[in-house]
Amino acid sequence: MQTAISYALLIALLVCSTVQHIGDRSRLLMLLMFVPVTPLALWALLWDARRRGHALRVRWSLTLLALGAEALALGSLWRPARAPERGGTGERVRLLQWNTLWGGRGPQQLADVLDRIDALQPDVVFLSEAPRNARLRRAWSERHAGWYLANTGSREDDAYWYNLTVLSRRRVQLRQEWTLQTGHAALFDVQLPARSMRVLLADLQSSPILPRSPSIRQLAQLVEARARGPEAVDVVLGDFNAPGHFLGFDALAAAGGGFRRAALWSGQWRGTWPSFLPLPMFDIDHVWVSARWRVQSAEIFSGPPSDHRGQRVDLRAP
Repeated sequence: MQTAISYALLIALLVCSTVQHIGDRSRLLMLLMFVPVTPLALWALLWDARRRGHALRVRWSLTLLALGAEALALGSLWRPARAPERGGTGERVRLLQWNTLWGGRGPQQLADVLDRIDALQPDVVFLSEAPRNARLRRAWSERHAGWYLANTGSREDDAYWYNLTVLSRRRVQLRQEWTLQTGHAALFDVQLPARSMRVLLADLQSSPILPRSPSIRQLAQLVEARARGPEAVDVVLGDFNAPGHFLGFDALAAAGGGFRRAALWSGQWRGTWPSFLPLPMFDIDHVWVSARWRVQSAEIFSGPPSDHRGQRVDLRAP
């Protein structure tokens, strides 16, 4: 029995670590990508310690494998912050992206959400699972008179419920929206002092059995279709419900002249869900910035009552 447990841990660590690099090429591989390596590695370490290093024939080999697997897992979610990018002569703009879990269940929880947003002093706020329009508009206008709001959402009786919302110091307009294979996307035009910023806000469904990469590739196609015209997309962001090593992000990174993940400028642990863990295991919320813009800094933050961490990104226009 003890030998069976040892080899089961060995196989689980090898399979789950390998799948992280193979990617979601099939539905089975996609499901395995949602198996966190850290608990498996911790279990293997404790099991080998209990067996005094004799869990496998080569002493301490299970421990070494667990440490290696955990090092790879940690490396995929943390690295030192990139330096602010040089160049760009346009204005600075601060974006905030957050899945706010409908603003919580009561006025105080929504107030806590807005307090957290206010503390970061954004110019434009992008919310997934935003509170109902009337509730948010009333609470926000009490704090920020003169701000603009634009949104698109599903009907309350729809099985898939979303509410994509933008709050901006300056005028914002919903330009177009699309139904994705497993989600929804909307293009917003945010008016800055010297130019417009076009932002593609996405929300993918959270069911673990639904593929994500096809929808992310659809977003890449939308970006590519506008890349050579006067309305090129500047930022793609939202709750993708997909870790950053899903294959669809390769297409998004290459679309429209290139996009970069803003979280790489934070120098923080990039996991965004579930936020109640000391180290959230999955980076499923993303802000992707066009190579035309210069990323200055980023911050990943938590706040009640959401189970997602949000992101604050400072950009300089081209």
